[in-house]
Amino acid sequence: SLHGHSVSTSATLRGAAVRHILLCQEIPPPPVDVDTSIPEASGNTLTLRDRVAEHLQNESCAGCHKLMDPIGLGLENYDSIGRWRTTDNGAEIDPSGNLDSVPFENAIELGQAIAEHNNIGYCLTRSFSRYAIGRVETNNEDLLLAVLEQQLEHHEYRVQPLLLEIIMSPLFQQVGMVQE
Repeated sequence: SLHGHSVSTSATLRGAAVRHILLCQEIPPPPVDVDTSIPEASGNTLTLRDRVAEHLQNESCAGCHKLMDPIGLGLENYDSIGRWRTTDNGAEIDPSGNLDSVPFENAIELGQAIAEHNNIGYCLTRSFSRYAIGRVETNNEDLLLAVLEQQLEHHEYRVQPLLLEIIMSPLFQQVGMVQE
């Protein structure tokens, strides 16, 4: 529910959150002069999927939205506060989509696609390392992170062994300043 609007879901915000938080990928901001609103529900466009499809007709939007919306639509069964639902404005929700050409039929399969994405090890390693040391790694530490990423893979992507590897690594000896 955090990555949506107070009264409606947002495939775009949810998809961008997956890209940013779980895959460590950046989506460029929209051009300044682009209208970012999507059409309201109407007779032919009841579901968010229908409205987003109409919105994606605009070529200046489609380039980035195709990176976010197909992911976020996989979470459409969850309303703006996270409750499960099967319909949107009386129409059945289709939670299928794709993540970098890997198709999925629902949120469970989306989760599996994320877990098998080639960026997941890279992103988990960096996210947990940054949290543990309280700073962003330097270029000199890329090799240490690569070793941690290999260890994460070796431990079958389990978090507890990754955390142990981080605190035993030279990275942890150079933690950042405490943020107040």
